[in-house]
Amino acid sequence: VQVVLPPITKNATETRNHTAHVNVTKKATRVASHTATRNNGTIEHTAKAKATKSHTATVKKTAEYTASATASFQPTATAEACITAAEARKLLGLEAKQRLGRVLSAQLISAAKEAAFKEAVGEAMAGARKMGGPAAEEAARQVAAAEAARVAKMNAEAMAREAAAWQAESMANEHALKAAKQLAKERAEAAAAAAAKTTTTTTTTTT
Repeated sequence: VQVVLPPITKNATETRNHTAHVNVTKKATRVASHTATRNNGTIEHTAKAKATKSHTATVKKTAEYTASATASFQPTATAEACITAAEARKLLGLEAKQRLGRVLSAQLISAAKEAAFKEAVGEAMAGARKMGGPAAEEAARQVAAAEAARVAKMNAEAMAREAAAWQAESMANEHALKAAKQLAKERAEAAAAAAAKTTTTTTTTTT
């Protein structure tokens, strides 16, 4: 005998967290200028320079997410039952050694089948009820856990990418500006020094 009960609906809430490691490389170009002077300020030279630098940032972020889910499960169970001849006789109130005619025999068979059917239905109903609730709960839990894990992973990766991008861009700009300033300073100093040397040579020659 197979018994099918109405669907059972259960709710479940699960929380999951995920840690993401992300590497992001950013490139930046900065321009800087520098003014160099010589001979007490009589010689002044300004130079500009442009520099490009890149930086890779590695960031780790953890996100947590709680998800709720609802799942339905239709309990189904199958059972078999047998009634012995002795049990069937008791159902009809017959003695163990009492002879049976056609009518009593038919009644005995009918009573045995009915009793076996009822017993099988009872067992199947009990089995279906027993498995229905936990199965629905487990199905809902699995759905909620999967959704929580998915969103936690997505959020952690997004947070890590954003933080790494910001950090990489900031450091790339910092390095590029520093390099541009240094290059501009070197060019300005070299030009000012060259101009001062030329002036000194001209003055010496005139004298």
